[in-house]
Amino acid sequence: MKRLLLILLTFFSLNDIFAQTTVTGNVRNEKDENVFKAVVVIKNLSDNLIVGYSSTDENGLFNVSFKSNDSILLLNVQGFNIKKETMRIENKNQDLEIVIKEEAIVLQEVSVKSEKIWENNDTISYLTDSFRDTTDVVIADVLKKMPGIEVKDDGKIEYKGKAISKFYIENMDMLQGRYNIATNNIPASDVHLIQIMENHQEVKALKNIDFTDAVALNIKLKADAKGTFILMNEFGTGYDEKLLWDANIAGMRFGKKMQLLATIQTNNNGSNLSNKSNGGAGSFASTIKPSVPNIGERRTTFNDSYGLTFNTLQKLKNDSELSVNVLGGFDKNTKSSFARTSYLIPESDSLNIYETINSDEQSYSLETDINYNLNKNLDYLKINVNVLGNDIINSSDIESSSLIRQNEERQSVTTKADIRWVRKSRKDNEKGIEINSRNVYNITPYHSDVNPGSFPNELNDGIYYDMTKQNIDFTSFRSNNTFRFLTLFVIKRISIHPYAIVNVERQTLNSSILCFNDNQDVTLHDDDFNNEMIWFKTQGNLGLRFDYNRRRITSELSLPIQIRHISLDDKINLNSKNETKLLFLPDFNFKYKINNSLDISVSSRIYNTTPSLQTQYSGYILKNYRTLSRYDSNLSDTKGNTSSLKFSFNDVMNFFFGDVSVNYNYYVNDVMYSQNFEDNYLIINSIDQKNSGDYLSFSLYLGKGFNWKNININGRCSYGFGKSPQLVEDKVATYNNHGWNANITASMNITNLILFSNKFSWSRMASSIESQFKSEDYITTFVENANIDFVLPFGFVIGSSLEYYYTSDDFRTQHFMLLDCNLSYTYKKVKFYLECNNLLNTESFVYSYFTDIYNFYSSYNIRPRSLMLKVKFEI
Repeated sequence: MKRLLLILLTFFSLNDIFAQTTVTGNVRNEKDENVFKAVVVIKNLSDNLIVGYSSTDENGLFNVSFKSNDSILLLNVQGFNIKKETMRIENKNQDLEIVIKEEAIVLQEVSVKSEKIWENNDTISYLTDSFRDTTDVVIADVLKKMPGIEVKDDGKIEYKGKAISKFYIENMDMLQGRYNIATNNIPASDVHLIQIMENHQEVKALKNIDFTDAVALNIKLKADAKGTFILMNEFGTGYDEKLLWDANIAGMRFGKKMQLLATIQTNNNGSNLSNKSNGGAGSFASTIKPSVPNIGERRTTFNDSYGLTFNTLQKLKNDSELSVNVLGGFDKNTKSSFARTSYLIPESDSLNIYETINSDEQSYSLETDINYNLNKNLDYLKINVNVLGNDIINSSDIESSSLIRQNEERQSVTTKADIRWVRKSRKDNEKGIEINSRNVYNITPYHSDVNPGSFPNELNDGIYYDMTKQNIDFTSFRSNNTFRFLTLFVIKRISIHPYAIVNVERQTLNSSILCFNDNQDVTLHDDDFNNEMIWFKTQGNLGLRFDYNRRRITSELSLPIQIRHISLDDKINLNSKNETKLLFLPDFNFKYKINNSLDISVSSRIYNTTPSLQTQYSGYILKNYRTLSRYDSNLSDTKGNTSSLKFSFNDVMNFFFGDVSVNYNYYVNDVMYSQNFEDNYLIINSIDQKNSGDYLSFSLYLGKGFNWKNININGRCSYGFGKSPQLVEDKVATYNNHGWNANITASMNITNLILFSNKFSWSRMASSIESQFKSEDYITTFVENANIDFVLPFGFVIGSSLEYYYTSDDFRTQHFMLLDCNLSYTYKKVKFYLECNNLLNTESFVYSYFTDIYNFYSSYNIRPRSLMLKVKFEI
């Protein structure tokens, strides 16, 4: 507790470092009423430069902290229907009482602006053209150059390290989270503003009621792009060791009442287009195949892919919205790699397994999503229906001590139906009710076979045989339902919200193992190799939530009492297990806004989770050719606490953003999973034995932009360490893990004709077994990706990209380079590209990582040198 208080005091004291002078006050009108959202701006008297600004809260209070060398300053108060008030003040800490006059006029939106970025309350706006250059084609290219915003390799967008929760186009959520479709297709030249909305409450009826730290992104289009149908076309062909193609047609229209975005895509140059969500059976079994490396999938995937999307949103008469999303895709992939898996075994040498893996996979997916959304100040209603189906067929050949062939097919259909309703009282806007129901049903049949047969000692009395077959049928249904009063009553600014939660979940599992020999299937009738199980959980919560929101402090405390009942019915072993528990799971969130640029937040919660059928079945399941598992133990749970402390700041006028955070998690498990090896085969069983572990991490994020050379830098550094107990070869060992990670992205215009960007990442991870006299196993990785473009006369641009990879562990050190070059030519709205990828014809890529019990090393085959000609044009 003393340490926490010391940290809090240290963070609060930073306010004095960043701001030497603080001016506070109250703004009232001539009727002695508080004025809400009046903008208070402080300027130097000498040069009229803005040094600080704020807006008044619901009590008319403001707080401005700033630095200035002027002894006398100008203070302006302005806003809607307010006559602008200007006064001179001394450069000293002071508290002011300001009385303004009202005017019956409508002013334009008042905001404090800089050249590229400005802030208005919780919304930060980026002027797109200030960050865009001639090489940027779609809006994703520009987002990467904006301070505070990061675009991950998978297309996910983060602001100050936090993933965005909503993506709007002209304040409408057409894509329902699938924003890659928009960022990779909307022309950068058509976007006027990128708006980041902090503390975003998407439900208008819950504003000033529910505390949220969510971040949303909104795209504001230029006037000539609104209501206009745009057709973006891209076609390409080329050659590596076979004919290549890449085509993408995207049609879009963004109007006030209707939005549309539809795409058709096909390629064989490495980009997959299907949704590979595998439902529930993937947790039970999956063949061994090349894992996903930390390199773009276009480098290691040999594919034929086809995809289409159709997305539309229509505003209805009552200002509600109806959106429809349809997505379909097909991928045919070929991947190959060499892998070494090293298991860290207590009091013994590591067990190393070497495998050469060649995998062929076909995947089909189709998803339909329908949303109805009514979002008003007093009423909110959202209805969502989603159906996702996919079929994945995989064949893999593995060369280890012998040749092993695996085949699997996983089909999955998932149906979701959600409804959320909020209604506020017409007499008291703080009172009302909310009902939220989320329902999911999934069915996943799974089939696999391994040739030759696996685990002959366990499955076939020690006799080698031809093939092992695994069949699994898994179904699940989950319904989560919440009812709450928005504000039942208020005691001294503390709002009290009673709520009730009823959750129901049901899972069924049927599985069997068959041994195939001499052209005959033999089902193993031993109960140890079959499952017919039903798992059922009901959970009820009654709780109170206490909210405090005044001036710069926002806090939330939830105090739920939970009763939980779990039953497990094993129909083969005629065994039933039941457990009922009463739990108390408090949750606390606190945020203090020191000033307009600085805030500190603290959160802590106690949790209690239960394993489902994925780790509760009593009969063996063949997870893959070398892993046989079952979890015949008592009903158990995992309990623990997770807490975080975060200090965040943003100086919009100086393009400076950042945060520092500390996160800690402690858990206690009731069971351990015994892992025993038989040659290269792994057998997993669950054992009733309490154990505990923890993890502590520190993270620093900084983002800075400069007008000079259009420089933008985003960087994140983190360090974490923890321990987790494992049961290996009947010995309990504590595995200690710790590691550093650093990522920096930067871009700049060296001149108007030379454009540079760079991405750097470094990590060092180490693992060891406690009380074992052995040096740590470690992995060090370093990745450097530099891009430079030269803008030439007559619409030509020459670009190149250099990627350098370095990996070092206990076994070896590997490093290699990838070089790409391109030439583009723009004529009016038509752009031609000539791309040469992997110019050095590098053949393989090395990747390593740790988990608690093992480290993994893999070498992947890379796509060969290729040459491709593309044309992109807008109609």
